[in-house]
Amino acid sequence: MNTTFQTTTIGDFLDNFAGRKGMEGYDEAKQIKIAECNRDFVWPLSMQQGFVCSILQGFPIPAMCITNGQIVDGGNRSTTLWLFRNGAFRVKLPGTTTELDYEAMCGDRALTRRWDSAVIPQQIITNAIVTGKQI
Repeated sequence: MNTTFQTTTIGDFLDNFAGRKGMEGYDEAKQIKIAECNRDFVWPLSMQQGFVCSILQGFPIPAMCITNGQIVDGGNRSTTLWLFRNGAFRVKLPGTTTELDYEAMCGDRALTRRWDSAVIPQQIITNAIVTGKQI
């Protein structure tokens, strides 16, 4: 088993993320998938919106753990970022009255800069074996 640590931008991460199996837009051809052992997507809309708003306010993204190309920790965060970028929901930043979807966010230079510069810390584990089977 080998472990490395890296960071990637949200855009680069999402370009390689398949999405969540069973959701519209899932792309089996993408490299990063959610592991079968990961829990179902359980975040309510308010939690998804809060997570995206925190990124747009400059707060860090918690680390994700990826084992052999499968997300074993960070599935809800990954799915939320993917859903937002795919227009599934809007956010309203504190102190504002305007709701923004991903496309509208891209029209705001300051918000786009925060989104584009935000990094996702990742613990990458390769050749992992769990209960006698390689993941």
